[in-house]
Amino acid sequence: MLIHIKAGLRRFVKNRTISLISISGLTLGLSIVIILASYIHYQSSFDHFHSNSDRTYKVISKFYDPKGKLSSYGISFGTLADEYLANFEQVETATRYYRQVGELEVGLERFNQVQIGYSDYSFFDVFDFGYSQKRQFARPDQAILSKKFAKILFGDESAIGREVRFKDVTYLVSDVINVPLNSQFQFDIVIPLASMPDYRSLVHQSGLEFHTYVLLERNADHQQTLDLLANHYNESLDSRWQGYAGDSFLISLKELHMKSGDITNSLSAGNLQALKVIGVLGLFILILAAINYVNFQIAGAQSREKEIGLRKVVGASRNQLALQIVIESIVVVALAGGLALGLLEVIAQMIDPELIAPELFSLEHWTLSYFLLFGLLVVTTGFLAGIYPAIYLSRSITLHKSLSKTKHRMHPAILSLVVAQFLISSLLMVSIVIMHVQLQFMKDMPKGFDQERVLLVNNFDLVKNYDVIKYELGKLAGIEQICLAQAAPGGGTSGQFFKVKSAPDHEQITVNHVRVIDNYINTFDLKLVSGRDYDYDLQSDRKNFILNESAYKKIGSPDLGTQVYMGGRVGEIIGVMKDYNFESLHHGVSPLVLTFENLHGKVLALKLKEDNLKQTIGTIESVIQNYDPAYVIDYQFMDDQFTSTYKNELRAEKITTYAAFVTILLSVLGVLALSVFLINTRSKEVAIRKVVGASFTDLFLVLGSKIILWILFGSVVAIPLAGYAMSNWLSSFHYRIELWDHLLWIAPAVLTAIVTFSLLSIINKLIRACIINPVEFLKEE
Repeated sequence: MLIHIKAGLRRFVKNRTISLISISGLTLGLSIVIILASYIHYQSSFDHFHSNSDRTYKVISKFYDPKGKLSSYGISFGTLADEYLANFEQVETATRYYRQVGELEVGLERFNQVQIGYSDYSFFDVFDFGYSQKRQFARPDQAILSKKFAKILFGDESAIGREVRFKDVTYLVSDVINVPLNSQFQFDIVIPLASMPDYRSLVHQSGLEFHTYVLLERNADHQQTLDLLANHYNESLDSRWQGYAGDSFLISLKELHMKSGDITNSLSAGNLQALKVIGVLGLFILILAAINYVNFQIAGAQSREKEIGLRKVVGASRNQLALQIVIESIVVVALAGGLALGLLEVIAQMIDPELIAPELFSLEHWTLSYFLLFGLLVVTTGFLAGIYPAIYLSRSITLHKSLSKTKHRMHPAILSLVVAQFLISSLLMVSIVIMHVQLQFMKDMPKGFDQERVLLVNNFDLVKNYDVIKYELGKLAGIEQICLAQAAPGGGTSGQFFKVKSAPDHEQITVNHVRVIDNYINTFDLKLVSGRDYDYDLQSDRKNFILNESAYKKIGSPDLGTQVYMGGRVGEIIGVMKDYNFESLHHGVSPLVLTFENLHGKVLALKLKEDNLKQTIGTIESVIQNYDPAYVIDYQFMDDQFTSTYKNELRAEKITTYAAFVTILLSVLGVLALSVFLINTRSKEVAIRKVVGASFTDLFLVLGSKIILWILFGSVVAIPLAGYAMSNWLSSFHYRIELWDHLLWIAPAVLTAIVTFSLLSIINKLIRACIINPVEFLKEE
């Protein structure tokens, strides 16, 4: 065995150029496979680490409204957890969770965009997070911090016993816990639900508000219990909402992340389809890297013919020769594996952290089982990559063949792989361009509101004296419009039931709801098709409503002034807005209602002028700090919301781009293998053609035409496949490009790029083959 390993290393050093090219492909392929496999494991293991994860379930609210529209929500009624505990002995415990983003105060310092988790005391009976001292979360004034956030607040000092303030309530830090990345609960701090000022009204009077989880008894029949719990909730939903038909269910905690993509208000949402695509990409990359090595082995077969022929003469059996070649393959793949681990950290740092967190790939977090699995992958890949060359070389080469001048033909394995490589590369390139065109189309598409130069100040909850601040800001030359609202268009909405007051309950509809304080329509340049805007100085307008066209038509297009009912309030319709896209372009425009009322979770929106934006933002912060010295500005421009709204699409585009880049590199290596084999087998033919007067151009076409032909064949086949795949992807968007019209320019562009890139990679070898001295190849004839 050691002799074979030494022989493999000697051969690697002897054929440095070919060896380095093949090992480079293997190294790159293995490193990318590790990254993709780590990402798949991360996405598919959400909350598996909880000790009770196999018997924990979440309630999903699913129902049909009176118009037959189906909706699914990850939140449910606030009383449901107590009902389950009171009525079902199969339930060991049930707990609620409520998420907010807010500002936290520590001493005189303020921290914004803090992820707040309100929960029942039983939360840590269900989700342990390695937390054992549960009695330390048993009072309304206690809080638990994540380790990451505790470090931000207190540095290396202990956080236990320190005080923090949220919404004028002081909490004592009772513990600090680790929150893994693969958990849906990405909180900075957890505080008791009982400490919420409007806790009881929110629980007993609101609709869908809470994430509800149940922990079943160990000996309970899970499926039977889940059916009973779902039926109970559906009956409660049907009786509370007349005309609505409940079809709710409970889903396992281990499956929750991957099955939450179509569920509104999920704490996290994976994409099982995307994960399957990533898995296939990883498999393709590994296969292409391994078969590239095979191609180089076959392409370099001529250099081993005499060695193998002579070894057969002196008594080496086919099995011995095959074993040597397989061991050589494992040695090469092992070297590539070692380099891949070294390259892993470098590649991880180059990846956008919004796409994949770099710490997922740190070898510091690898357990012994990870290293053993990687070792198994390396050995398996090396064995599979070496088995075909071993059979081909040990069986097909004899001493007679090695000494004869027989003509070698192009091996079909090389041709088929080159076709497959460029088919995959072209498919990915076409997909990337289509994704980019669709995303750009959505970004540029008129949405019915003005998002240019609109600054959103997010942390405005604790700011007092808004009227005075607004007056001071209004005097600044760089500001055109100011408004305060629950959210800007595209920044989220609430949900409500809405109907004409005189209509029966079964005619109520589900609407999106945005609460505004002032000047919303003017700031975002929304268009009124009838009626008027709110008079923000008129107290009676606080009970009235402004609808978009979709909501107005869905309730029957009543006259302006008609009384309507929503969420316990009765008022008049005073205006109708032109429809605008306040949601993702995956969907059409839904019914929307604006109300004029005070609210929690305020966003300050300011429409700025073009000049001196940086200076204007600094002045805005200074004005607010005059009235709130602890204020720290946290802002974004409204057009930056595109990134957060279409995070999954942008992530898919980036991952596909990385995969396409790697497959193109591997495809180029395949072309190198093809060119090496082709030039080696046709050298004498080229020499004879030169003797009889063939020009450089003739020789170049003779050698290059076949390579380009097979590249084009693989690429052309990819076009309809990519079109079919992307038509399915585009079908999820309500607003989308005309695919086949765009393919008319995308396909030629991709083909041109592929051929150009391939020619550039082998042009040096083709030129050298065309300028050979014919005497060197004909002197022995």
